[in-house]
Amino acid sequence: LEEFRGHTGWVQCICAQPGFVRALSAGSDRTIIVWDLRAKSMMQEIRCGDQSEITSLAMAWEDGMALFGTALGVLCFFNFHTYKLTEEIELCRDGLGEAVRCIAYQPGFGASM
Repeated sequence: LEEFRGHTGWVQCICAQPGFVRALSAGSDRTIIVWDLRAKSMMQEIRCGDQSEITSLAMAWEDGMALFGTALGVLCFFNFHTYKLTEEIELCRDGLGEAVRCIAYQPGFGASM
């Protein structure tokens, strides 16, 4: 059992690359961390654009894209090769959004975004 240190709050979700080379983790500290699992080290830390905790995470390793949902009802597309947010979508525009608890990502879906 290995311990990885980086988040300052609860880890809400983790996605591992096939072959367990890299992984992403996200959580209540409003960050996504890209991990090198072989070196057991943090590659990059990215802060969520809307500054709310991240409650769900899905990956399309083939596209280099992640989709994550927040406690304020925002979906964010994230390119984990460039470490940049590419799009944010508010699911509830009145400011009363509910947490995005579960998401799925179809490979190829974010390639044109």
